[in-house]
Amino acid sequence: MLPINSNEAILKIKNLNKKFGTNEVLKDISTEIKKGEVVVIIGPSGSGKSTFLRCLNFLETPSSGEIIFNNTVISSASNEKSLNIYRSKMGMVFQSFNLFPHLSVLENIILAPKLVLRKSFLKARESALKLLCLVGLESKIDAYPNSLSGGQQQRVAIARALAMNPEVMLFDEATSALDPELVGEVLKVMKELALSGMTMVIVTHEMNFAKEVADRVIFMDKGLIVEQGTPKNVFENPTEKRTIDFLRKL
Repeated sequence: MLPINSNEAILKIKNLNKKFGTNEVLKDISTEIKKGEVVVIIGPSGSGKSTFLRCLNFLETPSSGEIIFNNTVISSASNEKSLNIYRSKMGMVFQSFNLFPHLSVLENIILAPKLVLRKSFLKARESALKLLCLVGLESKIDAYPNSLSGGQQQRVAIARALAMNPEVMLFDEATSALDPELVGEVLKVMKELALSGMTMVIVTHEMNFAKEVADRVIFMDKGLIVEQGTPKNVFENPTEKRTIDFLRKL
């Protein structure tokens, strides 16, 4: 990690590119995320949205470009210890819940804080209880994942990510694997996080949700940022033909 000059953004992305072999998935992406901002990314399947999120926390290593977090350049040249510290500040919630089936809800949530943050069991448990109250699952503290609905498991996954005290939360299609009747309970938690001032970058197909919570909407297609702006501008007054075509099909 290399210190750089101060800037307003908690995250600044400069000329980000990602290739898988000859397939160019991200093409010269540049944008920034302000502290407390909720940015929602929309676009067709295969547009690079998920890859962009995975590059932000180095689950995928960018082919080129810079990611700047709190005035520090994060790069593939950063050592593993530095990358792990950075990743711990970037909570991520995936389509699949990725809970450990052999661990209880409590054990799933406190595992990383104990191992990475070196929290005591009592402090980790106290934090976990508060987070389970936040997501409405305090009664499930001793339950195991296979006894929970999909919506409940995703809410536990959100609590687990928050247990690391991240500065940014990334959501990659967090509701796409859920039955329609379970989507609302997860979106409710995400809305509450947005209202609390959490910095969030959200990939979603839930357009009404995007309109409600986003400070800014980014439309991606074919690895490019085609258009971005306020929800009102993007959804009601898009200027790019590709955005207009995408929204019309919805």
